[in-house]
Amino acid sequence: MKLTPYELGRKRPTDALKQAPRIADQTWRRELLEQARKILGSYTAIAEKAAVPSSSISRWKSGNRPIPDRYIPLLIEVVEGP
Repeated sequence: MKLTPYELGRKRPTDALKQAPRIADQTWRRELLEQARKILGSYTAIAEKAAVPSSSISRWKSGNRPIPDRYIPLLIEVVEGP
């Protein structure tokens, strides 16, 4: 019997991604980014927390690049608390 990557403990989907059907909506993602900015005080603070360059945050904010799935749980945690 061959185990899937999930069964082996790799690439587990986050609970936030499984529970929120609106997560695929790019407008909702940018609104989440804006809410996180209001809480943390700046986009630079988001970049530091997410360990990404601030240029990435700028691209996400403008809509030139979608916010990757792996950062959504972090943004949700900032907005909703731990």
